[in-house]
Amino acid sequence: MLKINYTLRGVGWARCEVRHDEQVRVLRVSYLTHGLAQLVMMANAALMGARAMSVDLSDEPGTYRWSFSPISGGIQVGITAYEDMSMFGDPGETEWQMTFDTDRLEFAQAMGDAATTVLQTHGEAEYKRLWSMAEFPSLALQLLQHNINESTRAADEDDDDDEELLNLED
Repeated sequence: MLKINYTLRGVGWARCEVRHDEQVRVLRVSYLTHGLAQLVMMANAALMGARAMSVDLSDEPGTYRWSFSPISGGIQVGITAYEDMSMFGDPGETEWQMTFDTDRLEFAQAMGDAATTVLQTHGEAEYKRLWSMAEFPSLALQLLQHNINESTRAADEDDDDDEELLNLED
């Protein structure tokens, strides 16, 4: 099971805790990148069937690179912590890596839940004040919630079709 907790920690800093089964990693994210917005957009891309994607979140001076790629039945998500990131985008030494397999919908729901909690906790105005005047990613979150609802509805309809087939065979 995947759980992502994203919390603002004062002006310009966030804490992101990622739990998947027995794995747990805590990331400290700086305002130098719009981490929450990037992760919500990544979740949207995953849910919509993108083949692969990566985003970098800053932790002065380090960086966390999140990525996903397709596997049979879902995606493999990777998070790599680098000690430093040059201004040319070259990663420094790897500090640690976390990799796990998950369903596209589960990843999207975990990220959607994390972003929704941030919005409910702070509201858009407080988020903007705490995140160095960056807007809360409202439209990206609305799109993600819409896509999650559509994916859930499609899965429910598939389940209903399976039940009808079973009833016809009786």
